[in-house]
Amino acid sequence: QGAAWGKVCPQNMPFGTFRGNVCHDNPRYGIYLDNQYPRNLKRDINGYVVGGCPQFDENGKDNGVTPPNLIEDHFDWHNTFNGQYSMGDISYVRYISVNNYHSMYWK
Repeated sequence: QGAAWGKVCPQNMPFGTFRGNVCHDNPRYGIYLDNQYPRNLKRDINGYVVGGCPQFDENGKDNGVTPPNLIEDHFDWHNTFNGQYSMGDISYVRYISVNNYHSMYWK
């Protein structure tokens, strides 16, 4: 909102590596990175997005980040759900899910 209106695309912002987190005893979701598709965004000097949100670049090539963003060494324990509805260009590395109603929810 405000000065950032129309200059961000949150579901396409790369987050790099998400490492060493724990989610436990949540009545709904543990980890929940819903609708995340990190892309090669172009930003101005203030960090606002000036291009790169579309799925494909101007040459028709896939605009997803390479290498993918990572979720490393994450531990989910005693949650109802863990995961996401949809997601791309993100990898789970050494993910552990214990005593959850749904070990990995991916719709």
